[in-house]
Amino acid sequence: MTSAQNKVYHLLVATDFSEASWCALQYAILLFSSQPAVFYLLHVYQPPVPNTRLLGATVTDLSVSTLAHEAAHQGLIECINRIDFAGKLPHHQFIPHASFDLLTEATRLLIDQHHIDFVFVGTKGQRPSSHLLWGSHTHKMVKAALKCPVIVVPEDSQLRLPKRMAMATDLKRPVHPWAVEPLLMMAERLDAQLDLVHVQSYDQSLDEEQSVHLERWQKLFGAGEYHRVRPQWDGSVSHALTEFTQQSPLDLWAMQYFAHTWIEDLTKEAIVRKAVFSTQVPLMVLPADC
Repeated sequence: MTSAQNKVYHLLVATDFSEASWCALQYAILLFSSQPAVFYLLHVYQPPVPNTRLLGATVTDLSVSTLAHEAAHQGLIECINRIDFAGKLPHHQFIPHASFDLLTEATRLLIDQHHIDFVFVGTKGQRPSSHLLWGSHTHKMVKAALKCPVIVVPEDSQLRLPKRMAMATDLKRPVHPWAVEPLLMMAERLDAQLDLVHVQSYDQSLDEEQSVHLERWQKLFGAGEYHRVRPQWDGSVSHALTEFTQQSPLDLWAMQYFAHTWIEDLTKEAIVRKAVFSTQVPLMVLPADC
């Protein structure tokens, strides 16, 4: 594992200028407060649909597009000024990036261009709905199969450096050190305890394959604790993990995203407040292949 002490981190924070995205930015700054870091503040915009009566864009269309870009850029500058007012750290740099694109596509482009280490996103946008926990953009970012971890920050999260983290897994797949390296490096850098939480579908013993995977996980995690949780009558993984967090407080959850598994079901549950992974704990979603 490479040392995390002298690394310059490249971090992308998606913002729509809502308080939820401001919370995500604050958390990113806190997590890397002791590290040199470059923060790319990404805002995507979509100006009104151009006039389609002509083959080319009219002067008015171009003017509207330019005004939309200037407004997005100005919003990013105001966000950076807000950071300066709150007290910017000397080893942090903030770069605004306004993009006329879909959020997931603009994020992929910046990840490739700037070798982004982590992406941060809030749980809701400018138009939050009372019955939703995650906004649609947040859900799409988690599902987008990005090349780096996505950290989802609840808008009412208590901002503090993690001292206890937990990785949730069903132990059905082998773990590769490079796949969870971002989590391991963060735990090492913050001197945080890293536990393993086994999400069981049924109340049964581990099979031979899961036992091998568990041994490998425990070698990676060192002195971290091992726990088991099992969804109850409603089959809700989110309820089981929420109950675990209430009984054994955590500062950060981590999971690896695989399609067509319980983690995909969990992200779907997280959209609906009545079936919510409702802790005020940030969630790091590691891609299946980092």
